Amino acid sequence: MVEQLWEEFHVPENVRQHCLEVARVCRFIGERIPGVDLDLLSKAALLHDLVRVCDFKDFETDDEDLKFLRKKYRGRGHEEAAAEILAGRGEKKLADLVKSHKFSNIAALKSWEEKILYYADKRVEGDRVVSLEERLDRGRERNAVTIEERRVSDEVRPKVFELEKEVCREAGIELKNIK
Repeated sequence: MVEQLWEEFHVPENVRQHCLEVARVCRFIGERIPGVDLDLLSKAALLHDLVRVCDFKDFETDDEDLKFLRKKYRGRGHEEAAAEILAGRGEKKLADLVKSHKFSNIAALKSWEEKILYYADKRVEGDRVVSLEERLDRGRERNAVTIEERRVSDEVRPKVFELEKEVCREAGIELKNIK
């Protein structure tokens, strides 16, 4: 399923590598928390950026399918677009989980799957695990262009560090062990 969707939606190799690493971190954490649906979490991690190209700020392509996707979902986040695609294929639980990883959505996270996916995505820069501070700093630099975007970034940032503590405490892991 994952490979087919990656092919269908022309997911760039760098985005695939990011998703693979997010899935690895999700599994590392999720295996340590009882009751986590590891299959659902892994699929969501692999598909969370399925149509990330929809909201790349700078993205040039000759690929007509990608141009169509960017036009179709313009003004909507990649999380919402991917959720719509997945829900349309009968994958409602997966769609809801993918949709939950939106940066500003942190206050709405309820399940461990949502929290782990959100957190793992914030720890993976490209295809490598970095400190939360490094990832958030780079993300703000890249994405917080407007005054409103900077305000949201500043508001969410301390909540992400609180989530990190919660996830690590529940999983019984130390930050240095997330590699």
